[in-house]
Amino acid sequence: TSFSPQTCVIVDEKPVFMTASDILRHNTMRTRDLLRQELEIQLGELEDRWHWVSLEKIFFEKRIYKQSEKDQASWEDQVTDIERAFDPYRKQFKREITRDDVLKLCEKPVRKISKFDIKKAIDEIAGIEMTIDEVKNHLAHLTDFAIRYFQDILKKYGKGRERRTEI
Repeated sequence: TSFSPQTCVIVDEKPVFMTASDILRHNTMRTRDLLRQELEIQLGELEDRWHWVSLEKIFFEKRIYKQSEKDQASWEDQVTDIERAFDPYRKQFKREITRDDVLKLCEKPVRKISKFDIKKAIDEIAGIEMTIDEVKNHLAHLTDFAIRYFQDILKKYGKGRERRTEI
């Protein structure tokens, strides 16, 4: 005997009658959308990290921190000079260098300056760029990424929990 259940579910705060296939399709598309949102958040965090590490690298490598050692009339003048010192490097950045970025750099202790490892920063930037490319690829091929996500769930939780019903 064939059995075709009509299930009542809540979609967009309204009751909707759906078949099991429709429910699966709806939930799959919702999961795909959530995965896209997570990837976009991860991409934003990676780009922020890339910006900060690149900013730090140039700050120490080009000795921009020495601008704060000059005798200036005020702290504001020193910060402005540091901002101006970044002018030749602004095109290397993916977003604008803000005054808050400069102030955060100025908070670095002298001990951090002496221990800063430029090679390590370059390696970290390269790693971040590889991860950014990977996340962008996942976003460009979101359906394939969602399929792999579901396959990983199946590998992790599927063993010993096989389907007992037949289609």
